[in-house]
Amino acid sequence: MVSAGMRAILSYTIPHYRTPAPMNAPPDNRLSLKAATSDAHASAEAVWFDAGAFSSPDRYRLWLGQMLAVHSDMGLRAAGTVMSGAYLAPEEARCAALARDLGTSPPPAPDQPASESWSWGVLYALNGSALGASVIHRTISRENSWPLEYLTVMRDFATTGGVKQFFDRLNAVDLSENEARRGADAVFARLGEYHAPTGSD
Repeated sequence: MVSAGMRAILSYTIPHYRTPAPMNAPPDNRLSLKAATSDAHASAEAVWFDAGAFSSPDRYRLWLGQMLAVHSDMGLRAAGTVMSGAYLAPEEARCAALARDLGTSPPPAPDQPASESWSWGVLYALNGSALGASVIHRTISRENSWPLEYLTVMRDFATTGGVKQFFDRLNAVDLSENEARRGADAVFARLGEYHAPTGSD
């Protein structure tokens, strides 16, 4: 189970990777999105942890199912819109890993148009969560024998420099802040739909 102390760590790391800002730097899209979406992020996080999302196999499975819904519905569409070569393959790998953890097949990618700024906001929320996934991976792997393919994929993305590279790329693009915020908020709102089963142990 993820402790209160671990939750404090996650609240810093999802998705708030920090790098030094040079003097006279251009606007920081990552920090702007962090500030604009902090309430939505906190609300979603409260659902994950206050409902005990990592306290039993059944609750963990529901969390994985919600992550699969978000990655397949929003992540694939966003990645295909902004940088198919760089981010579509990782999103496909995440969906496949989630499907293996759940013993199911990944759903097909949605064929719906999306704006670039909305897509960057979605990817901000999903790619940034790889940092917190690394912490959750360590906790679950020590305490349980639950499936870890998704968390492993996300951990590897964080520990091999994928998160930093993504944030560097995010800061280099010209965003509509409102549209990007709508994308990130949509991810957090969808994750906030997770509800633990009543009476689950």
